[in-house]
Amino acid sequence: MTVDRVRLAAVKAVDRIRRERADARESVLLQAQAYSLDPRDLSFLQALVFGVTERLTELEFRLRRFIDRKPDPYTMAILLCGAYQILYMDRVPDSAACNESVTLVRKSRNPKAAGMVNAVLRRVSAEKELPWIRRSSFETAEAYLAVRYSVPQYVAASLVRQHGEAFADACLAQMYARSELPFARQYPAHFSRGAGRKNGGLAHETRPLWPFACRKR
Repeated sequence: MTVDRVRLAAVKAVDRIRRERADARESVLLQAQAYSLDPRDLSFLQALVFGVTERLTELEFRLRRFIDRKPDPYTMAILLCGAYQILYMDRVPDSAACNESVTLVRKSRNPKAAGMVNAVLRRVSAEKELPWIRRSSFETAEAYLAVRYSVPQYVAASLVRQHGEAFADACLAQMYARSELPFARQYPAHFSRGAGRKNGGLAHETRPLWPFACRKR
């Protein structure tokens, strides 16, 4: 039973980001150096860690539906990485995402959680094409939009307050779509705000409407 070192690196990076509110880019680089990853593996690592970070609110909501007891942080990081692969990485077979996640748990400090991880991720896989969220399940528009589009709730609340629910929904839907928009997604915990700063070599300026986004220049 061999552990996939790229997925192991991703889980460790996600665990560090969640527990310490660490910088996502720094966490990826630390793990890439620790495991001496080549460019191809580094590309997979970046896609997985940044993807989990961006979809974190959504992923946590989806997983909570299938979890009876709150898992330890490391096991949760494994679940998040596995769920993201199933839902958003089309080139990764669902079975591979499940099996590799189970292997990671069996090699962790909590191997007894392997059965739970396997069951939860298989549920995620089985229901990924079904509607996973309904407006009627939330008391407020901002709570619904925050989960639906995986954004901080204060952002959703600000949009709803200033422009109404329909406009907020439309704006967040456009941002959420996987398209070549002229914005780079960012979060306060991972980036510094300020016009003209360098974001990983990308010159950008923050936008008044999107406190969590910057326009490429």
